[in-house]
Amino acid sequence: MRGVPLGCLLATACVAPGPDGDVVDPDAVAPWDPPSLSGVLPGAPAPSALREAVVAGLEGLALAGADGTRAVATPGYAASVDHVVARLEAVGLEPVLAFTRVKAWRILGQGLDGPDGPVPAELLGVLRGSPAGEVQAPLVHVDLLVPDGIGSACEDDDLLGFPPGAVAVVRRGGCFHVDKVQRAADAGAVAVIVVQDGREPPHVPTYGSLGDAPPAGVPVVGAAADALAWLPEGGIGRVRVDSQLLDEDVPSVLVDLPGDDGAVWMAGAHLDSVTAGPGLNDNGSGVAAVLAVAEALAAAPEGRHPVRLAFWGAEELGLLGSRALVDEGLADDVVAYLNVDMVGSPNGRHMVYDVDGDELERTIGAFLPLEAALEDALRDALARRGWPVAQAVVEGRSDHTGFTLAGVPVGGVFTGAGLPLPDTWVERHGGEAGVAHDACYHAACDTLANVDVARVEGAAAALLDVLRDARVGRFDEAAAASWGAVAPPVLALQDGPDGCMGPQPRR
Repeated sequence: MRGVPLGCLLATACVAPGPDGDVVDPDAVAPWDPPSLSGVLPGAPAPSALREAVVAGLEGLALAGADGTRAVATPGYAASVDHVVARLEAVGLEPVLAFTRVKAWRILGQGLDGPDGPVPAELLGVLRGSPAGEVQAPLVHVDLLVPDGIGSACEDDDLLGFPPGAVAVVRRGGCFHVDKVQRAADAGAVAVIVVQDGREPPHVPTYGSLGDAPPAGVPVVGAAADALAWLPEGGIGRVRVDSQLLDEDVPSVLVDLPGDDGAVWMAGAHLDSVTAGPGLNDNGSGVAAVLAVAEALAAAPEGRHPVRLAFWGAEELGLLGSRALVDEGLADDVVAYLNVDMVGSPNGRHMVYDVDGDELERTIGAFLPLEAALEDALRDALARRGWPVAQAVVEGRSDHTGFTLAGVPVGGVFTGAGLPLPDTWVERHGGEAGVAHDACYHAACDTLANVDVARVEGAAAALLDVLRDARVGRFDEAAAASWGAVAPPVLALQDGPDGCMGPQPRR
């Protein structure tokens, strides 16, 4: 961080106790027998210390979410923060809390009707941050026939002649959801429906975020392409979004492991869940993986490069914790960021972030040498443990987004959400064809029973391998090549103290 000590960004270095009565009774959570590795990885070794750490992390988060949610501004989230801090302190680390003032709409429920009746709930997706409201008005399609990835409502001309007082039906892609909504609102739309494009199966709805500043009074829902059968041009539609406006200081947990220089390698996972469930896969699995990595790194000698780990708040409200802290300078000394979000999907598959195929990355300019090296390293680490690996294009859907926008190379691991497992994958590697990677995505059933512990351990082991290699300089050449291609770079090739060329922090 350019001349800014980590503590200058942080409000406090201690955890405030939760309100009286918020202690979770361990007996409130049913005993859990983690699934065995046998049958998942043939010939797998006995449970490792890493797996034991993953299980301990998950069990603590299950206790935190015993009331049914770990969403921000709930006792479950406060207990999750306490759990993470306690685990880190138990291995001698010194976590700190970084607070973000969150003013955002939390979705409690939604509905969408066409002239012939309601759109089935399974065709609707949540766009986090939508204001509350209920609107009944004519449906107006906005350039729904544009090519995949181009989207509509990304240019002011797209809405020329839009009739004020109508519901805008726009197509995903081409720009951020909030930009579409803002243009539609400026043109007089009273509600917006963001329909999925052809890059996803037609029954898969649009999910995403509107950030922390959506247009006031304009409810927004996501929908699958199949939902258009209920939403004819000119028909009367009804859009309903039930939201709660939050105005809270939300903590994220940060911890630094020192190194010999100031070029920081970073990894993180979001700590909060949606209101609908306790979020043990989304994203208790990622938190447990990063906690296990923290505990393993704490037992190792210091490396050349320091490591920073983050447990982000308010991701489910629109990536608010990570985006705000990056904007405040948290990433100024970061060489690369690795994201861990949903890595225990029960019908899942390990996927590494395909940054080269990411629309957001292509828009702002990718850091291909380092990002390609990280993608290869994560894939190799999983393959060494017998896991088949695919690629995932996650775009701006998780906490890596703020780093991408800040010009920091990113990577990550993911095991799937609400999309069905492809038939071609099942034929080669097993699983249930046509069934979602995680059928409990954003639902009350996202409990411990929904987590594949072996997959979480695999993701944690891959992340640990990469961070250990990064600490000793394995990726220095790719990092220097990446940063040397942009301006202003954080790193540049300079003579190191040992006379070797390597990335050094540029102040």
